[in-house]
Amino acid sequence: MDISTWRKLRTQRYTLLALQDLPRKEELLDGSVRLIRDSACREAPAPSTPSCGISWLYPRLDNPIYLGGQVRVHSSLWKTRFVDWIILEDVTFRQASSERLRCLVANGGELASQLLPEHHTTVCSWIRHTFESRRVIILNLVKGAKSCVHLSFDLWTASNGFHFIGIVGHFVDSEGNKRDVLLGLPRLIGPHSGENMASYVKDVIDQYEMGSKLGYFMLDNAKSNDTCLETLAWWFPMDIGRRRLRCIGHIINLVVRAVIFGSNVSKFEAELRGATDEFSFDIWAKKGSIGRLHNLAAYIRRTDQRRQTLRRLQTEVVADDAIFTLEIVVDGKTRWNSIYMMIERGMPACPCHLCHLCRPFADTGSAILALDLRSAIELYQSRWEKSKNDPDHRDISKNFLNAADWAELARFHDFLKPFYILTKTMEGNAGRPGAEGGHGAVWETLKTMDYLFLKFKQAAEETRFEEASHFKSGIDCGWAKLEDYYIETDRTPVYRAALALHPSYGYDYFERHWKIAMDRPQWYSDMQTAVGSLFDKYVRQAEVETQAEAVLFEDEDDKMEAGLDEYSSFGKRSIHSLSTQRKKVKATSELDLFQTRPIYSQDLDVANPLEWWSRHQLEYPVLYRMALDLFSIPGMSAECERVFSQTKKMITDERNRLAPKVIEADQLQKHWLMRGLVV
Repeated sequence: MDISTWRKLRTQRYTLLALQDLPRKEELLDGSVRLIRDSACREAPAPSTPSCGISWLYPRLDNPIYLGGQVRVHSSLWKTRFVDWIILEDVTFRQASSERLRCLVANGGELASQLLPEHHTTVCSWIRHTFESRRVIILNLVKGAKSCVHLSFDLWTASNGFHFIGIVGHFVDSEGNKRDVLLGLPRLIGPHSGENMASYVKDVIDQYEMGSKLGYFMLDNAKSNDTCLETLAWWFPMDIGRRRLRCIGHIINLVVRAVIFGSNVSKFEAELRGATDEFSFDIWAKKGSIGRLHNLAAYIRRTDQRRQTLRRLQTEVVADDAIFTLEIVVDGKTRWNSIYMMIERGMPACPCHLCHLCRPFADTGSAILALDLRSAIELYQSRWEKSKNDPDHRDISKNFLNAADWAELARFHDFLKPFYILTKTMEGNAGRPGAEGGHGAVWETLKTMDYLFLKFKQAAEETRFEEASHFKSGIDCGWAKLEDYYIETDRTPVYRAALALHPSYGYDYFERHWKIAMDRPQWYSDMQTAVGSLFDKYVRQAEVETQAEAVLFEDEDDKMEAGLDEYSSFGKRSIHSLSTQRKKVKATSELDLFQTRPIYSQDLDVANPLEWWSRHQLEYPVLYRMALDLFSIPGMSAECERVFSQTKKMITDERNRLAPKVIEADQLQKHWLMRGLVV
């Protein structure tokens, strides 16, 4: 070891003394180590050469005390240095107090000063090295899956301008656990075309050797996704119409946008993209009460002075007794859920609606008043005057809301509330422990659509004899869009089969809702045909596997019976041939047996369908295989969105030069660690 290296290690050791309460060892030039055990109090020597350019941050510790060979740093000094690190490195308070950091400091020991990397490239190297070793664990997890491996993928643009494609696998592992695993997050170079996307998806499929296990694809409604599957079919032959599933969240989104904006949403969005700020107000104003609320909210939120005025008016409305005030919410352009939140914020708030805000004041004895943002907005309108110094030069009075507007907004709010709740429900993770195959699974798609169908039917009956209005026309447009997606779901039997195999629903659900409540008897008949056809496919697959096993056993029998008398064995049935015949008879009747089985009270509310099928796999072996595939499919591509939400925490303005490969290695390991897949 040369003198410069020795000095650097020596400097690091003094830098970390504030973080360690351990015996101090000194490494000599020959590589040996001696323990400093001065019994007398003495001043620690200063490092001879500053290291890493931060000696100003961690100066020599003043008068540390050595007792029994251990350095005792004053707690106040240690805390000061710790706070300095948090402040100067912008460390979050949760990170500074995390259990992992405490564990690292406590268990680092004397090696910590030698193991800590001196350069950021070392950290990158470590991350990529651990990624390669951990990916082998995930590879084996995927290869051992009991079900097909279904994929969901989506595109995302990071703050540094890079485009990434997140690829998530959904399956039941060898132990019967539902898994949603991030398999790839490569940077997408080139166009966002389906052909280009397919090459990246294929790479991930090949990396995890799951070409023979490919199941269904849960994707949004972008045309590029159709092209992507068509391209993948060249490498992995598949019936695209049956394998391509549509995210229920995107279905709800398109249906509600039709309710709010009418039949030609694309034209409306195109007009907004090319409009000036002044003209966009005029475009929104044509959308009835929702458009006027949008314009009013955008106007108020544009300056802090206007927001302060609205806060002051809220306090005035409740006679200065308001503990807190609410901000008016402006929608995210044509994102329907943000429009719903904008309307909801404008509605009078009931105590239950604000319970999460009131909870901190529960023990103060103060009277919590239900805030009424609507009254404050109306007061704002009545006192508004166009300022001569207004840079917008806009007459916002054209967008003032009257009683009829508020009544229509209330109708929109009440009608859209179930859509909002169901969207959040379907965003749930059906792979979480205790709810495998529960909320967020594909079996809920048709149930969700049927529930919304009845809401549309009820609203259409209520508005049947009303005069034309934005709300009435929106109901017609949204209902038509929903029925379009019933046609799309008919292209694959998966949606119907998943609900038919749920222990709490089965064929009874379709008979009660499709055949009776919705008056669609043909839908019910088509459902039985589709589910039966899919079941037959699994029957044939089971027969092939059984025959292969029978041939194997017959070969063993032939060897054992070779010495037996030919006449005595002539014409006898073998155990294996009898087993094959019985399995075939049983398989062809399993679906009927399941649908006509006695229903017990515990079957009326099954939260975990995968667990139910695991307990009944011996009774319905073929249906069990079918259930594994169906109940491992998500109802939405929401996991991709969760991945992107986590990744944006890594790609910030200060870290916008991270290599895409490092980002992928980091985020995949983060996903695996958070789900306990690797250690």
